Amino acid sequence: MLEREVKKQLKKMLKDFSETESPIYVHWPVLCGMGKPELDCNVIVKGYALSIECKAPGEKLTMRQHEIMRMKIAAGGLVLACDGSDESMGAIANVLFSLSTGAYFDAFVRAQNHCSKNKSLYGYNDG
Repeated sequence: MLEREVKKQLKKMLKDFSETESPIYVHWPVLCGMGKPELDCNVIVKGYALSIECKAPGEKLTMRQHEIMRMKIAAGGLVLACDGSDESMGAIANVLFSLSTGAYFDAFVRAQNHCSKNKSLYGYNDG
């Protein structure tokens, strides 16, 4: 599976969630070499910020992506990486649901659990 297929899968899930569960704001920045580096997808759910970086299965985050994630977490946002697996899609769905019900702490714990269980996805590639 390529990264673009992971993005397509995530876009569908976010659209379905917005139509059936809770309205959400979704932004997929396209920088084209201009502006500040960003993760692939930014979501706002009931005033809470969630950013998602998509990766093809087996790919790792870059050092820059790690730094952006660190800054977003320090500012109170949640971040996840998605490789299109059932586990990562399920983690995103669970975090979205928790945020849509106002359960920020539950969403935070779910996001942290996903990160700690998927070290290979959250490890970085310094190349």
